[in-house]
Amino acid sequence: MTTMQGIIFGIISMFGFGLSNGISKKPIIKIGILQTLVIRMRFTTFLLFCLLLFSKKTYNLKYMLIALGISAFGYIPLLFFYKALEISKVGVVVPIANSYAMFTILGSAILLGETLNSKFILPFGMIIVGIIILSINIKQFKFSKGLIYAFFASILWGIFFVFVSFPVNVLGPVFTSFLMEFMGMIISTTHLIIKKQKIEKVSKKTIMEIFLISLFVVTAAVSYNFGIQYALVSVVVTLSSAAPLVSTLYGRIFLKEKLKFYQYIAILVILTGIIIISIESIIF
Repeated sequence: MTTMQGIIFGIISMFGFGLSNGISKKPIIKIGILQTLVIRMRFTTFLLFCLLLFSKKTYNLKYMLIALGISAFGYIPLLFFYKALEISKVGVVVPIANSYAMFTILGSAILLGETLNSKFILPFGMIIVGIIILSINIKQFKFSKGLIYAFFASILWGIFFVFVSFPVNVLGPVFTSFLMEFMGMIISTTHLIIKKQKIEKVSKKTIMEIFLISLFVVTAAVSYNFGIQYALVSVVVTLSSAAPLVSTLYGRIFLKEKLKFYQYIAILVILTGIIIISIESIIF
């Protein structure tokens, strides 16, 4: 496979994460973030187990434990993100948290020795800036404690996406995804118990929504893991992190959410960045 095929996986990952985030709004409002997360992770673990039956597997205890450890580490920025949402407005938190690709690019250079080709600097910058502008709510934006939590979430997510490459290169994309979702399921269920919450009776419609979310998450996670096998982590994560573009378009088309003029500009900037990366990969 070529870098271009790695980019295609990154774009598929972007659509998967974006659609899952867009659809998540309804069940989160109905049953809350934590309960939605627990049910979603049960579904994703089951789906990945089924996929694993038909996939090539490599068993390596060291890297299996590393994958489980990375998954546990990945739950920390999630907690920071939720804490930020609790004490600050979405328009303050989301733009900062969504900028994690910057830290992944930096971490990839330090930990993986990746050299960022100068041809990608402009489109990378366009995508990251576009994501921040797309997510921001100017009227709500002011300094708060939520900014600090969101900033730490962004840094830790950035590191998380760098670490994922280590087990993927040994265990493969599907097995790594399964182990990480399995550990996420255990941790989120434990979190639910600690919070003294129970999974309430959920309607069939909500269950179907969460199942659909799970399908998109599995598609996104496996695609990301395949992508980083064939292209630089910094390239794939930048494309994958453009998920807010898809979420925003989903909200506009299916939820009839109104967009401001600067958000349309941000969408254009992100799309231009993605197109430039794709064209540069074909040419070079």
